[in-house]
Amino acid sequence: MATLNRYKYRARNKEGDIITGLVEAASMEAAEKTLSEHGMAVLSVETPKTFAEIFNLRGKVKMKDRANFTRQMATMVNAGLPLPQVLNLLSRSETSEVLKNAIIDIQEDLETGYSFSTALSKHPKIFSRVFINAVRAGEATGKLEVVLLQLADTLERDSQAGNKLKTMMLYPAFIVMAMVVVGGIMMVRVVPVLVSVFDEAEESLPLATKILIAISSFLINFWWLVLILFIAAIFGLRVYIQTERGKALFDQAKLRIYILRDLSKMFYMARFSRTLGMLVSAGVPLLESVQITSDAMDNVVYKHTLERVSIQLERGVAMSLALSKSDIFPPLISQMVLVGEQTGELDKVLVKMSKTYEEEYDTLIKGAATLIEPVVIILLGAGVAFMVFAILIPIYQISLIQ
Repeated sequence: MATLNRYKYRARNKEGDIITGLVEAASMEAAEKTLSEHGMAVLSVETPKTFAEIFNLRGKVKMKDRANFTRQMATMVNAGLPLPQVLNLLSRSETSEVLKNAIIDIQEDLETGYSFSTALSKHPKIFSRVFINAVRAGEATGKLEVVLLQLADTLERDSQAGNKLKTMMLYPAFIVMAMVVVGGIMMVRVVPVLVSVFDEAEESLPLATKILIAISSFLINFWWLVLILFIAAIFGLRVYIQTERGKALFDQAKLRIYILRDLSKMFYMARFSRTLGMLVSAGVPLLESVQITSDAMDNVVYKHTLERVSIQLERGVAMSLALSKSDIFPPLISQMVLVGEQTGELDKVLVKMSKTYEEEYDTLIKGAATLIEPVVIILLGAGVAFMVFAILIPIYQISLIQ
């Protein structure tokens, strides 16, 4: 008897309401089939996150590793090697233990008669719904190697986009950490020494100096409380963001905060265009492609918008018209989709749009990096100025009296 796994689903029932819940099935594909048999339109299926996964206590497969695996597999399949042999070769050279074990499991499933897409669906933490459905379409149309190459391109671009954002944040993060460390040393080591000097002088101290002394005294006597509150804040924020309400607020904030707002829009427009274009090109029906793409958008604002678009598509509304009614999709998207619908080349139009948005994203990243540097310098200067004013002014006053 096959082992049953629990999957968390989000689906639309016969009345059109969005519902969530848990379903037991042997694989993600089986879970989707079960839900469909009960008259539900599946929007997303995933395994519930455990405590260890929320805090990354278990090994995760990096986007770069998945992209490399997909690229190598596409090359070998295109060369004419059978899939089991390809997976056997890749499992031997794979350095990620989690991915290596998954490849071995997939190879064994293939040898026992499972299709490649079904075998992949047993590892939803590694292979997304987009990946699995694209592979399924590639199997059905005989274009598996083409689909794998497109998936590799998609994973590589997502990885590159994420790396560019991380690189942009490295400099300000380093400066902030340096400020915290230096400030902490000043508060714990330097300020207490100066307090004794100020007490002996019996002079009235400026407000900034009193604030500095109060902070120093608090840190020295209650450092353990500060540490506990800091850890609790990180823990609570991490857990809260994993909840539906917390993630919704976090995702909305990313679309409202200056700098992040435009970056997020360009990033998600590129992902939307690239993912939908790839699925349509692979032969996945448009309605199903939109539903799968909504699952690939890890921002709930875009996810829910695409879910509403899919409902309108079911009612016979053209996709371009459905997108034009949304506030978060720019007019260019609906206009270019309309061109794709009229010419019958929607997939090609979407791919071209994704490249345009990727270029705009790169331009914004460079501009944001240029803007962040002076802002960080100003903040650093303000912090240093406060410390200098709070420490040197009283010393200067004491020296004048003496």
